[in-house]
Amino acid sequence: MSTTKRRLIWSLILLATLAALARLRQEVLLVPRVRVGPLHADLPAKPRMRFFALGDTGTGGPEQLQVAKAMNARCRELGGIDGILLLGDNAYPIGVSSVRDQQWQDKVLGPYSSDCLGQARVYPVLGNHDYKDNPTAQIEYSLIEPRWYLPNRFYSVNFGNLLKLVALDSNVSEVCFNPAFCGIDFMHENLSKADTTWTIVMAHHPIASSSDRGFYYQGGLRGVWLRPYLCNRTDFYLSGHSHHLEHLHPDECQMDIFVAGGGGANLNQPLSPAHEASRFARSAHGFLDLEFSPEMVNARFVAGDGTELYLITKQPISKGSRN
Repeated sequence: MSTTKRRLIWSLILLATLAALARLRQEVLLVPRVRVGPLHADLPAKPRMRFFALGDTGTGGPEQLQVAKAMNARCRELGGIDGILLLGDNAYPIGVSSVRDQQWQDKVLGPYSSDCLGQARVYPVLGNHDYKDNPTAQIEYSLIEPRWYLPNRFYSVNFGNLLKLVALDSNVSEVCFNPAFCGIDFMHENLSKADTTWTIVMAHHPIASSSDRGFYYQGGLRGVWLRPYLCNRTDFYLSGHSHHLEHLHPDECQMDIFVAGGGGANLNQPLSPAHEASRFARSAHGFLDLEFSPEMVNARFVAGDGTELYLITKQPISKGSRN
């Protein structure tokens, strides 16, 4: 290889590294420093609980509204649900500007305020688009809207002894050996003392996927160091970011991975062949319906027209078998 070509290659590598560092610096500078409630909450549980999960919702377009309509119809059939897990990119293209932004009604909470869905609390995480303008406003909105539960950019909720929900900010997943300030430390603390039948970790970015939108959908850095850690410490990992619906179950793992990024944004095509751990993948709008009981979980993907696309049933794993 000639000296000129080597210099060109190294120049391109340097430019790519500088661009990545610039993006990281921008995200770190935008990290919300506000906290409006406790990092952990204990809420009562029912014998059975139902949650709908979906991400990449905040377009305000017909696809988002169609999915919301299907969610409300299913909510009515069930006689109500216990919460909506909102998996990030809550407002396109750059998040919200303030707690008074009209997008709250048009894109974020408004579409899920119909007669049945409007009775359910929303448990969100921040996506990469939410970071572009004022991510702090999404935390501060918890002070004026009781349905919106985002006390910090990471938090956890115990629903009795049935379910622990750990919400992680995957935009800046840092370690500082202090769970009060750094998300990975907070997640580790919660999973180390989890005493519920079921455990969910939810974040915006996948740790495995069949999407072809960028290298990290095959795991990337998150897949290298986060997925092995979570493998036998949580029952479910939920994410969006990739705009499709997918269930993955690594053979060596007790954890099930769900990508529920079909909430309204333009769809991505899953790869062919699919990820080796993939059990179901479809480029479709829709949401994930999770039904929890002490005996089992039923996890269903439901399309934007209300059609059930996929169902798995999972039984609890004894706590002694978790590493």
